[in-house]
Amino acid sequence: MARHILMCCNFYPPFFIGGAELIVHAQARKMIQAGDRVTVFCGRDDGAYEHYSMSEEIYEDVPVVRLYLRPDNFALGKNFHNPQIDAQFAAVLDRLQPDIVHFHNIMGLSLGIVSMAANRGIPAYLTFQDHWGFCFKNTRLKTEFEVCQNFSQCNDCADSLTGREGLFDHVWLRNDYLALQFSKLHRIIYPSRYLASAYATAGIPEEQASVISQGMDVDRFTAVQQARPNSPVEGPVRFTFIGYLGFHKGIPILLEALEILHGRGLLGKLFQFNIVGEGDWGVKIQNFVGRHQLTEEIKLWGKVGHHEVEQIYGQTDILLNCSVWPENQPVTIMEAMSAGIPVMASALGGNLDLVRDGETGLLYEPASVEALTEALIEVASQPARLQLWGKAAYESIRENTRDRYVQTIHQLYDQPKPEPIERDRIIACGGEVFSEIALAALDCWPQGGDRPRFVRAGWLDEPDWAMVDIFWVVGDLDGAMVRTAMALGKPLIVPEARSDLVTICRENSCGLFYATPEEAYGCWVYLQQRPELRAALGQNAQVACNDM
Repeated sequence: MARHILMCCNFYPPFFIGGAELIVHAQARKMIQAGDRVTVFCGRDDGAYEHYSMSEEIYEDVPVVRLYLRPDNFALGKNFHNPQIDAQFAAVLDRLQPDIVHFHNIMGLSLGIVSMAANRGIPAYLTFQDHWGFCFKNTRLKTEFEVCQNFSQCNDCADSLTGREGLFDHVWLRNDYLALQFSKLHRIIYPSRYLASAYATAGIPEEQASVISQGMDVDRFTAVQQARPNSPVEGPVRFTFIGYLGFHKGIPILLEALEILHGRGLLGKLFQFNIVGEGDWGVKIQNFVGRHQLTEEIKLWGKVGHHEVEQIYGQTDILLNCSVWPENQPVTIMEAMSAGIPVMASALGGNLDLVRDGETGLLYEPASVEALTEALIEVASQPARLQLWGKAAYESIRENTRDRYVQTIHQLYDQPKPEPIERDRIIACGGEVFSEIALAALDCWPQGGDRPRFVRAGWLDEPDWAMVDIFWVVGDLDGAMVRTAMALGKPLIVPEARSDLVTICRENSCGLFYATPEEAYGCWVYLQQRPELRAALGQNAQVACNDM
C-alpha cells in the first residue's frame, strides 16, 4: 500500500553530506521507487536566510522542505527542545497530512516534533544513528579515549547544561525529556545489535526496539569488486581510511602508529596509506607527511564527493577503521565489504557486528597505539589472506541491500504500536531557573537507582500531564503554572522560602515543602511511595484551585 512518508533529519544533501544524510537520501529515493510518496523535512545551517524561515525544492526527485537554522540551535543545552521549531513542524504536518513520520538524526531540531506527530495520531518512527538519545556528547566518550560504561553517571561529564534563554538545567532533565518523547513513538529502529543493546542499557524500553540494518547499495560497488585483481596482493599493502579526521575517529592513534612505522622504515616497503577526509587533525597529518617527505607512501585525498569513492576503493587492499568511540554501523565498512574489500577495525561498537575477526578482516584493541601498530604489521606481513577475507566480506553483506531494507521497513509500518509494559512517572519541575537547593536535590538520588523522570513543566504537552505524579517548584515562577498543576490534581512540593506557596499547601492540605536538598529528596520519596496520599493531596489541590 502506497503511503505518504515524511522523513525528518537535521541536515540533508547537498548542503551537508555525512553518513547519516547519505543514508536518509538513499532510503527516500528507494521508497519513492517502491511506490511511496516521500517528503523530507530537514534543517539547513545558513545565515543568509531568515532564522526559522522555510523553503521548498526538489533534490534528485525528492521533495525537500528546509528549515533555516543557526549554529546556536546545535548548542548542547538547546539542541533538543525548541517551541519555534515545533510550531513550524506542526504547520508542515497540517499542510502535508502524511501517513507516517520517520525521524532520523534530529539533534538541533526539537524532540517536541515527535509530540506534534503523536498528538495528531500520525504513527511516528525514529532511526538512531548514534548515542544522542542518552548521551549529550553523542559518542559515549568520557575523555578523548575512555568509553563510558555507566549511563546513569552523566553528571561526571556535565552536572548541568545551559538550556534555552540561558537557563541552567541538570543533565537529567535533558535525558528524561528525550525518553518521554521516545515513549510516544511507534517503534525505535536501531541499525545494529550493538546500538540496540546500548539503548536498552540506558533504559529505553526494548519492546519498542527493532534492529534493521540500513542496507547498502551493493550493486554500486560490485563493479569495484569485479575490477580488483584476482590474485594475491603484491608489493606494499594499501590501507585506506575514509572519514572525519578527528580524535573520536582515532586519528591521533593512527598518527602515532605512522610515526612508529616510519621510524622502522616500513612505510613504502610494507605499507601505503590513503587518507580521505578533512577535520581537526588534518593539518597535523599534512605536517607529518611533508616533514618526512612521504607523499608517495601516504596519499592525502582531502574531502571527496561520494560519487568519487569507487576510485578510492579501486586503490584499496584493506579498509582501516580506527575509531575510539563505539560507532553504530559505519557506512565505509559496508561499502568496502560490498566492494569485496576486507576491513581492519577497532573492536568496539557496531564494528563487532560487521567484521568477523580472522574471516572478513581483523579486529584490534581500540585506543591503543601498540595494538594498532601490531595489527597493521600483522596484516601487511601476510597479504595472501586479504583476497580470502575480501571474498568472505562480500558474501557476508551481499544480501544486505537497500531494497531489502525498504521491504522490512514497510512490514514494520504495518505492525501496531506495542503497548508499554509500564508508563513513565514524571515529576514536573516548575520554575525559570533551578535554585542551588533544587539542583543539589537531584544529586541526592542514588546513582543508577530506579527514579521518576524529571521534566520541566513548560516542556510538557497536555497529554503528558496524565503521567505527572508531583508538581515540584524548583525556582521562581508565576502563580499561573502552580494553578495549572493544582487544577489538574497534582500535589505540590514547594520551597520553604516561598511563604505564599507554603501557605497554600498548609491551608489546603495539598502539598509538602522543603528547606534543604535532603528534605526535597525526602518529599519525593515519601509521596512516590504513597499513591493514596498523592491522590488525596491532588484532589485537595483541585478543590482549592476551584476556590481560588
